[in-house]
Amino acid sequence: MTVGSVTQAAGSAYVEFHNTKVLCSVHEPSAASHDLREYSEVGTVRCDFRFAPFSQKEGRREHRQSDDEKDLSRMVEQAIARSVRLDLYPKSVINLHILVLQSAGGVLAAAISCASVALAHAGIECYDLVASCSAMRMEDMLALDPSRDEAESGDSTMTLAYMPSLDRVTHVTQEGRLVGVQSTDAIDLCVGGCKTLSRLMRKCLSDAAEKKERERSERGEES
Repeated sequence: MTVGSVTQAAGSAYVEFHNTKVLCSVHEPSAASHDLREYSEVGTVRCDFRFAPFSQKEGRREHRQSDDEKDLSRMVEQAIARSVRLDLYPKSVINLHILVLQSAGGVLAAAISCASVALAHAGIECYDLVASCSAMRMEDMLALDPSRDEAESGDSTMTLAYMPSLDRVTHVTQEGRLVGVQSTDAIDLCVGGCKTLSRLMRKCLSDAAEKKERERSERGEES
């Protein structure tokens, strides 16, 4: 997990979860279009989610955003928007640009976590970081953040986004059927994973801030 990969953006982040690789960039909040400006006194989060043509073994040839990319865009927006102080950005749009460089399972969870780090790196005011993990039922057990190969033996998946400091879930999506104790266990497993992941996200941001401060100090000494 690193920040600052896209130098022309206000903030950016790059994450690798096993063999899944995601890049997110955030630009300065921009004025909303006329139709949004009339109805919204708070800001809006918009996500442009794309798979790189070489991100999957089977390849992707579509130039326009596909249906699955549109669905993933909406889910990232839902997970992230609840963490942003949108009241501080009236009539503005905060644009997230997410590019999946390699897709090997857990793409949604990786994208949400990456987007949250990128927002923080861009200096966007947030209530908390959003970490995201997925849990899959594999026969008689639950696996946390399975890879695509591991997922082939699974039959039900839950992806959860969570703000650890506020103890608040911002998004849950489920594919397949998890009932009773399985659903509760899957939620607990994802929340535990998100708490661990959030510490890594904070460390990434704090390390980047310390590095930037050191570079400023060195430039000051030289001058």
